[in-house]
Amino acid sequence: MCDFLKWLFFILGTLITLINIPKFVSIIFRFFNPQNNFGELIGELVGSIAIPCVFFVLFFILQNNQK
Repeated sequence: MCDFLKWLFFILGTLITLINIPKFVSIIFRFFNPQNNFGELIGELVGSIAIPCVFFVLFFILQNNQK
Protein backbone atom coordinates (compact mmCIF):
# COMPACT_ATOMS: atom_id res chain seq x y z
CA MET A 1 0.00 0.00 0.00
CA CYS A 2 2.88 2.35 0.82
CA ASP A 3 4.44 1.76 -2.61
CA PHE A 4 1.14 2.49 -4.30
CA LEU A 5 0.66 5.76 -2.39
CA LYS A 6 4.26 6.78 -2.97
CA TRP A 7 3.98 6.44 -6.73
CA LEU A 8 0.47 7.90 -6.77
CA PHE A 9 1.77 11.06 -5.09
CA PHE A 10 4.70 11.21 -7.51
CA ILE A 11 2.45 10.85 -10.57
CA LEU A 12 -0.07 13.39 -9.26
CA GLY A 13 2.69 15.87 -8.49
CA THR A 14 4.19 15.45 -11.94
CA LEU A 15 0.85 15.79 -13.74
CA ILE A 16 -0.17 18.86 -11.75
CA THR A 17 3.24 20.43 -12.41
CA LEU A 18 2.90 19.84 -16.15
CA ILE A 19 -0.63 21.27 -16.13
CA ASN A 20 0.48 24.33 -14.14
CA ILE A 21 3.39 25.31 -16.42
CA PRO A 22 1.23 27.34 -18.86
CA LYS A 23 -0.64 28.89 -15.94
CA PHE A 24 2.66 29.77 -14.27
CA VAL A 25 3.96 31.43 -17.45
CA SER A 26 0.74 33.43 -17.90
CA ILE A 27 0.96 34.66 -14.30
CA ILE A 28 4.53 35.83 -14.91
CA PHE A 29 3.45 37.77 -18.01
CA ARG A 30 0.50 39.28 -16.15
CA PHE A 31 2.95 40.83 -13.65
CA PHE A 32 3.99 43.26 -16.39
CA ASN A 33 0.43 44.59 -16.77
CA PRO A 34 0.01 47.40 -14.20
CA GLN A 35 -3.79 47.02 -14.18
CA ASN A 36 -3.68 43.60 -12.48
CA ASN A 37 -4.02 43.19 -8.74
CA PHE A 38 -0.55 42.35 -7.41
CA GLY A 39 -1.82 40.45 -4.35
CA GLU A 40 -4.07 38.25 -6.45
CA LEU A 41 -1.20 37.39 -8.78
CA ILE A 42 1.03 36.48 -5.83
CA GLY A 43 -1.72 34.21 -4.48
CA GLU A 44 -2.11 32.46 -7.82
CA LEU A 45 1.65 32.08 -8.15
CA VAL A 46 2.02 30.58 -4.67
CA GLY A 47 -0.94 28.27 -5.29
CA SER A 48 0.44 27.02 -8.59
CA ILE A 49 3.75 26.20 -6.90
CA ALA A 50 2.46 24.90 -3.55
CA ILE A 51 -0.05 22.31 -4.76
CA PRO A 52 2.49 20.10 -6.62
CA CYS A 53 4.99 20.59 -3.78
CA VAL A 54 2.57 18.94 -1.36
CA PHE A 55 2.47 15.78 -3.49
CA PHE A 56 6.25 15.71 -3.93
CA VAL A 57 6.80 16.18 -0.18
CA LEU A 58 4.44 13.28 0.53
CA PHE A 59 6.30 11.18 -2.05
CA PHE A 60 9.68 11.84 -0.44
CA ILE A 61 8.33 11.25 3.07
CA LEU A 62 6.98 7.86 2.03
CA GLN A 63 10.20 7.05 0.15
CA ASN A 64 12.36 7.81 3.19
CA ASN A 65 10.08 5.83 5.53
CA GLN A 66 10.58 2.67 3.48
CA LYS A 67 14.33 2.50 4.07
